[in-house]
Amino acid sequence: MTEDPLIALQTQVAFQEHQLQQLGEQLSAQQQQLYHLEQLCRQLACRLSQAVGASALAAQGAGDEQEKPPHY
Repeated sequence: MTEDPLIALQTQVAFQEHQLQQLGEQLSAQQQQLYHLEQLCRQLACRLSQAVGASALAAQGAGDEQEKPPHY
């Protein structure tokens, strides 16, 4: 009779260790995915900043070309 509760406890501990191992693996995978997404976000923010800067320069240049010469 004393072996049954002991076996049950050992089974529960083995199950919990297995679950803990799986959670650790999932956490590691999510951390890698988060790191990748952070890098992607930084790259997109940089590209957006460059595009906005280029757009502002193009708009400024286009405004200069559309102005009438001073002799008109």
